Amino acid sequence: MNEINKTEVLLREKDKWLYFSDPHRIITVTQLDEVQPALREIERLIELNGWHAAGFLSYESAPAFDKAFPSMPTTGFPYLWFGLYPEPRSVDIPAPRHPKEILDWHPTVDRDTYNAAIAQIKEYIAHGRTYQVNYTMCLQSDSTQAHGISSLISRKTRTITLHI
Repeated sequence: MNEINKTEVLLREKDKWLYFSDPHRIITVTQLDEVQPALREIERLIELNGWHAAGFLSYESAPAFDKAFPSMPTTGFPYLWFGLYPEPRSVDIPAPRHPKEILDWHPTVDRDTYNAAIAQIKEYIAHGRTYQVNYTMCLQSDSTQAHGISSLISRKTRTITLHI
C-alpha cells in the first residue's frame, strides 16, 4: 500500500480522480472566528496566483456562518483545512484486488420503532422545538468475505455493523 503524505489530497470529480500534491501553502483554522477570514484569504490567493484549493470545512464550523447552527467545539481537529496547490493531476485508481461483495444490509430497528421516531421528530419540528434532526440507525449484514471494509468488523465475527 502506498503511503499518502498528509498534505496530499485525492478527490473524485465525475469519472476521474484528481491528485493534489506539493502545496504552495496550507491554511488551517482552529478558532471559529477565523473561518470566514480564512475562506476569504483562500479565495484571494486562488484568484491572485491561479492556485487550486482542496480541503474541508468541518461540520462544527457551521456557527461561523450562522449562530443558529450550534455545534460542539472541536478538540484537536481543525474547523477548516485547505491546501493551495498547483493544478492537480488526473490519476487512475488501481482496481480492487477482490471483487465487490454484495451485502444484504438490514436495519437493527423494526419498522414500528422507526415510524414512531420519525413521527416524534415531525412533532418536534411542528412545535418549534427543533428545525432539523439527523436521524441515524444501525444497519447490519452477515458477510463471509468483507474485503475492503475489514476495519469495520471484528476478526472474531462475520457480522458487520454500519452506523448511519
